[in-house]
Amino acid sequence: MPVAVDYEIYPLIDALDLEEYPGAPFSDAIVDSAVGTVRDVAGWHIAPQVTETLSLNSDGGRILLLPTMRIVSVTEVRDMSDPDRPRVLTGWRKSSRLGALSLAQGWPCGFESVEVDLVHGYAECPRSLLPVLADLAGLMSVSGSVVQESSGQESVTYRATAQRSPALDLYRLRSAP
Repeated sequence: MPVAVDYEIYPLIDALDLEEYPGAPFSDAIVDSAVGTVRDVAGWHIAPQVTETLSLNSDGGRILLLPTMRIVSVTEVRDMSDPDRPRVLTGWRKSSRLGALSLAQGWPCGFESVEVDLVHGYAECPRSLLPVLADLAGLMSVSGSVVQESSGQESVTYRATAQRSPALDLYRLRSAP
């Protein structure tokens, strides 16, 4: 049975993946920090594909949001509202656009009331995130994250952080539809 995964052992990229970008070479520590920031902002691991069991809270509605934007497959879904008697749920459907499952009669309500065994994530880091990671690694390589600062006729501007990246927005978890 799958279990929760420690994403620290599943790297999104390594320093060599960014060697063609301005500011390279980046140290492994800087790249790891950039990856951690991107994953924190996105709200999920993004890549690689992993198999795990998610324990999820549910408000009892018809839509269950999973902390993913790419479901590859779902093996089993269980009602855990009575942990001593888990019950396999059937009749659910996988969303084609979001990391969500739907169940016509509604999901069991409560804290960690649903468990989902699934494979999710991209096989490898989406290429559109490489410039975001390189920019963030470059920003982390210099001290400070000032957007703009002026003093007399002198001015300095640093790049935006991953928080404001349109490319990263494509992989950021969303709210319920």
